[in-house]
Amino acid sequence: MNDWDETATPMEEVEPGVYEVTKTLRPGEYEYKFVENGEDWIEPEDADEYTADDHGGENAVLDISEDSDDLADDMVDDTAETEEMEIDSGQPDTLFVDYTGNVDGVVETDADGVGEFKVKECPEDGWSVWVPLRN
Repeated sequence: MNDWDETATPMEEVEPGVYEVTKTLRPGEYEYKFVENGEDWIEPEDADEYTADDHGGENAVLDISEDSDDLADDMVDDTAETEEMEIDSGQPDTLFVDYTGNVDGVVETDADGVGEFKVKECPEDGWSVWVPLRN
């Protein structure tokens, strides 16, 4: 969901002790944990499924079935225009993905950090947000 970046998907406290975040996800399996105080990885309670992580613990698994595809498609405005622009990312030879899922595929920057990024507005998430993939 966020490449295990403990700061990428902050949750909001909606009432004392209750936190939430909303993300648009396409069908597939997603492993997750929660991060407490910016550093402690917490295994979610009451997940439907778990899988072993590489640190002797478990990740919760969220499985969004192919039947949910219509829901994900409805969340992207297919009438919105896709714009392409050349952007200097400052990160040479790096692969980027659209965090919001509005635009499929990846963008690879050149040795100078420049790439052809496509952006598209999504009613749920706003504009496309490109984030670098870790190598």
